[in-house]
Amino acid sequence: MTTFTTLLSPRTPSLRACASALGFALAALAAPAADASPTLVEVCHTNGNGTVSSLFVNANAVPALLAQGHTLPSTWHLDADGDGFGDPNNSIVACAAPAGYVDNADDCDDSDPNLTLNCDSVSFGTCLDATEITTCDVNLVSGAISCDNGAPISLYTGGGGRYTFRLDMSAWTAVSAVMDLNSPTGYWFNLGNSRTNNGWSGDGSTNTNDSEANAYNQGIHLYRSDFGGNTNALSTPALVPSQDVATATACDGYFAYESSVGFDEVYDPHIMQIDGDEPDPQAGGMNDQLLWLGVNQVVNGGRTGTGVESLTVVFGR
Repeated sequence: MTTFTTLLSPRTPSLRACASALGFALAALAAPAADASPTLVEVCHTNGNGTVSSLFVNANAVPALLAQGHTLPSTWHLDADGDGFGDPNNSIVACAAPAGYVDNADDCDDSDPNLTLNCDSVSFGTCLDATEITTCDVNLVSGAISCDNGAPISLYTGGGGRYTFRLDMSAWTAVSAVMDLNSPTGYWFNLGNSRTNNGWSGDGSTNTNDSEANAYNQGIHLYRSDFGGNTNALSTPALVPSQDVATATACDGYFAYESSVGFDEVYDPHIMQIDGDEPDPQAGGMNDQLLWLGVNQVVNGGRTGTGVESLTVVFGR
């Protein structure tokens, strides 16, 4: 007797079993090795309507996506006081700025819109630490001035690298002149509170509050106002380097000079009256709010010098 085995016989594999086994084998060959914890990275995609979407992709795919124009998320800082400047201590990372966040960390006090730039206080000697400043760069070839917050300095007179500038101190309490020097000679710096300062012991009693500081060759000199007898408050013969940066700072009743050669400062009630609390009838109150800066010359001209190659004036309050 002949026995025929059917396809459904338990002694032979079924078509379903064969197909299942074959599919498993092919799947095993095609599938990459499993990653138990793949690293996902957020990238940003700009949509056609200008909005930005977040994509989370395997880290290995990031270089190719960046090459296609995708970007990585940015850091955004909270702007709680709405002044356009962000809190350096409060930030998030995202593809687009959430409401109330900005792309800078320049706010020193995010609860006060009147205090914005420079989170680190700026030191003006020991006169004060300013939390709000404006910085003005002066082109000593053309006399052009560029400030980042208002314009408290203006060109009064001069040309050819020798200038006198008017410093409006009505809204500021301190000022620093930062000068890049190259073998300075003669009268290369003069700072005072009279437009007739002449670089030597005031200006002939034109204004009673006419204190002034000047640099002559390698020395720094500071003179009291007429109330102080036009006497010398500071005379240092060797504080000026041949090539370096020098900084002169003034506020009410204070003057300081600093370079790599040395530092000196003076507190005196008869120098630099700039706070507006001591009106001077002879000056019409002007020198309570104004300072005058001569660069490579004295304020009132006549005496000249060379050596200041760049000038930055920083106002603080």
